[in-house]
Amino acid sequence: MQHIVFDLEWNQAVIREKIIQSPVFLHGEIVQIGAVKLDADFQELDQLKLDVKPAYYTRMNSRVRRLTGISNQMLKQGLSFPEALEQFRLWCGAEGPYDFITWGTDDMPILRENLQLYEQELDWLPTCYDLQRIYDQQVAHGNRQWALSAALEKLEISPIGQAHDALNDAVNTVQVCKALDMERGLQEYTEPERREKRARRGIGSMDMVLLSEILEQNQARPCFCPACGMPLEPTPWTPRGEGRFMATAACEEHGEYVLKLRIQEGEEGTYVLTRTLRTMDDDARAQMEKSGSRRKKRRRRRGKGGGAAPVEGE
Repeated sequence: MQHIVFDLEWNQAVIREKIIQSPVFLHGEIVQIGAVKLDADFQELDQLKLDVKPAYYTRMNSRVRRLTGISNQMLKQGLSFPEALEQFRLWCGAEGPYDFITWGTDDMPILRENLQLYEQELDWLPTCYDLQRIYDQQVAHGNRQWALSAALEKLEISPIGQAHDALNDAVNTVQVCKALDMERGLQEYTEPERREKRARRGIGSMDMVLLSEILEQNQARPCFCPACGMPLEPTPWTPRGEGRFMATAACEEHGEYVLKLRIQEGEEGTYVLTRTLRTMDDDARAQMEKSGSRRKKRRRRRGKGGGAAPVEGE
């Protein structure tokens, strides 16, 4: 079995009114594919980088441009998505069966959205492993999300190239692979949807890695300024009690907002997410400060050997 370590960069709508909602709600249109092919022993075989010309989000979102360095002019030089996909699939499967490895849980949902957008088949997609989870289990032990740069620093690995270039990110993900026990990591890997622990009420017994993945899902994070429609970049979610979280986001023109997220157990092992966005005021700011104070107190108690404090009823 070969392993395809890949990363995607994608563009977003410049304003909310430009978001594609049919045939799929398009959180991001792929503009770059980077991948490294590894053999069964995780030794590098080949690299691939494809620039993709978007057909829908054709003007670079300013935040994405700052992050990736991709300009509007550069967007015009790429392949169409169907052409890039064909090359990617041929390259992936040229020597037999393979699986995918990504850093985090964002790339696969974006890939599926783009496949649906261009009416491409989905059944060719292989098993995908989130290396971030393997890293957390073997090294960090934090039951949380980790930036690739943080993992490289923790492992004392020098990053290769500029971050947020799809191939560079894939190459650096491979560097993390080589620092881990990947054979054991893949053997012990369990898909979140197969986990048996579920909350009877709320999310009290939810696996913490699964919870982190839910918080990072695209449908939970993207938001837009209600005044001008510009995309906002929320801070990490702050817990406020069982199933309740807060974050902040700021628009350069219209000021700061507070986001509230509620996660409730649905039917048949599913979860229902409810998110609200409103202007930051003194009450919301006080709630954020109060939650921060409680977290600090819990950490101090843990440091004194008092164990983990309950979070219900905050």
